[in-house]
Order: sequence, then C-alpha cells, then structure tokens
Amino acid sequence: MARPRGTDGSLLASLPWTLGALVIAILPHVPFLPFWITGAFLGCASWRYAIEMRRRPLPSTWLRAGLAEGYERVVWCDADLLIVDPERFELPADDYAL
Repeated sequence: MARPRGTDGSLLASLPWTLGALVIAILPHVPFLPFWITGAFLGCASWRYAIEMRRRPLPSTWLRAGLAEGYERVVWCDADLLIVDPERFELPADDYAL
C-alpha cells in the first residue's frame, strides 16, 4: 500500500507555536545576520506553514537536497576563503556577526 503524500494535519495545533518560538529566537539576531539568511528563514517557515494548512505533500527529496546543498556551498565558500587565504577575506560590513 502506498504511503499518503500529503500531511495529515496533526501538526496544525503545534506548528504555529513552534514557528512563533523560532521567530522570537531569531529576532535579536536579525540586525547582525546577512539579509539572505533572514529571508531564507522566513521563506522556509512560511512555506512549511502553508504546506500544513493546505495539507499538501512536502517538497520532494531532490528539491530539499538541492536547497541544503546550495546553502552548504554558500557557507563553506566563505569558510574556505577564510581558512585558505585569510589575508583576502573581508567582512561585508562593520556590524557583520562573526
């Protein structure tokens, strides 16, 4: 028997609380984070909420793996430059979080 692809709505009661707690946790860090991290967080959180509300299937494994790989490449690109050639590494702004 095939597994159902959509969500069953069992997280509908707890998901807003979880997402709200995550938003409260990220709020103090927003001024120090690059804009794309905040945008990615808000995009993923709203996407997850919409999936649960509409009881749609979660994104495919390939799409989730691609998003994770893209994020990993961006983060490791900065880290590699810092480790390999620290003289060339520049922080984008004075208030950038380390």
